[in-house]
Amino acid sequence: MKNLAEFYNLKCEKSVQPMGSTSHVKTIPILLIAFLLISGCEHKVKVDQVTYNQMVSHRNLGLAYLEEERYSDAANEFNMLVETAPKEPLA
Repeated sequence: MKNLAEFYNLKCEKSVQPMGSTSHVKTIPILLIAFLLISGCEHKVKVDQVTYNQMVSHRNLGLAYLEEERYSDAANEFNMLVETAPKEPLA
């Protein structure tokens, strides 16, 4: 039993890494994702009220068609949404 305990302790000691060596590697992707989310939210496109109403109408009608399983009609509505405002994030 003593040999098994020594083996287990030896195996555990080899698998443990110092915290300082890899902690920065884990934080870099998290910071990058946070930066991308924040920077993407800051970009706002201004549209007039008529265009906004058209966008919302096309989006809502497209979603309604999806619920009714009218996929070609939904695709047409979503395509009209993109044509109405191609740079708008909603499209």
